[in-house]
Amino acid sequence: MANILFLCTATFPYGTGETFIEHEIQYLANAFDRVIIISNNTHSAITRSIPSTVTCTRVSYELSFLQKCFALVQICNPLLYQELRIIRRVYKNRLSKLRIITALQTLQKARVIGPHISNIIRAHSCKSDNLYAYSYWSNDMAFALTKLHTKHNFTRCISRAHGWDVYFEVNAAQYLPFRQYILEHSDGIWFISNAGKRYYKHIFPTLTHKMFVSRLGVMPGGACPPKSDSTVRIVSCSNLITVKRVHCIIEALSTIDSLSIEWIHFGDGFLRADLESLCTKHLDSKPNITYRFAGQKTNKEVLQFYAQNHVDVFVNVSSSEGIPVSIMEAMSFGIPCIGTDVGGVGEIITNEHNGYLLSPQASIQEIVHAIEHIATALPDQTTRMRNNAFTTWSETYNAEKNYREFAQNLLYS
Repeated sequence: MANILFLCTATFPYGTGETFIEHEIQYLANAFDRVIIISNNTHSAITRSIPSTVTCTRVSYELSFLQKCFALVQICNPLLYQELRIIRRVYKNRLSKLRIITALQTLQKARVIGPHISNIIRAHSCKSDNLYAYSYWSNDMAFALTKLHTKHNFTRCISRAHGWDVYFEVNAAQYLPFRQYILEHSDGIWFISNAGKRYYKHIFPTLTHKMFVSRLGVMPGGACPPKSDSTVRIVSCSNLITVKRVHCIIEALSTIDSLSIEWIHFGDGFLRADLESLCTKHLDSKPNITYRFAGQKTNKEVLQFYAQNHVDVFVNVSSSEGIPVSIMEAMSFGIPCIGTDVGGVGEIITNEHNGYLLSPQASIQEIVHAIEHIATALPDQTTRMRNNAFTTWSETYNAEKNYREFAQNLLYS
């Protein structure tokens, strides 16, 4: 009899996404006899190393045009009408066309990918095995797994929830499909922050016993080299997409004349050309500012940069977050952080303790003031803030502690 975990991911271990799973998978592999990764990535090569007891397979949950057309057959599915009632009575929202289409497509995805997942489960297990199902995101794959919970008699069936898969208002439809169903019919949702759990407790007060918090974490960082010049080195790390508001960093830097600043951004995205043009317009003429878009880097490369370069402050001004792993990584090197008070960011940044916590839609002036406060702090204030940043990581976001506890709870709770 073996304990077998079926882990659903968006990309890992293919491509470059979900770098934070790289640490967690080691602890899952130690806890379970075998781990079967079911990835939605159907085109990239394996780019990350995985333990020998981990097997990878792929199932796309993206619908083809024809499959989307056939989603209309779900109009006869009783689950659709249960969901429509929840939208009206629980969420207090109207039944917009986009919300109805979203629900129909989620039902269709479960119908299309369910048999593929079942075949994978049968191919990698026998009747005497204990089967565990874990979706890394609380998304359509989590819904599909939950629907298979009874059929395959999972010992446990759970999902994690981060940011975009938690907060209804950051999605185009202002709605996330079948979240009540997932809570009711799985063994629960594990949120990466207290903020996410509070958000769901407000919506689903009778299902709080199915809500848990299990924080992400990063491995020990170390310490940046000591400061050796007067340049203020600022790092940001995110996809270059609208929600990350990277243009606000550029606009903030454009108003600073009294500091010598070097800004490095790690990450890429569809807004890169626009942001580079904005830098050309606002920063190229400023002799006190240098900047660099470093592009998409591996997690190892970013951490190596911190180990080899003194960084004065890390900046994240997103309009929506779970808890950014990038902030945890910076704090593991004792780097103070500036962040907007969205999602669980307020659980990691304490104002004037380990950085500066800004309002959710921080103004340019707020960002400027925070940068200037850190850049002009007295040496003992700077040392205290950097020590506090490292302590925050070691006490709350240490991967070794957090992932070991999560794997054991998944296996034995």
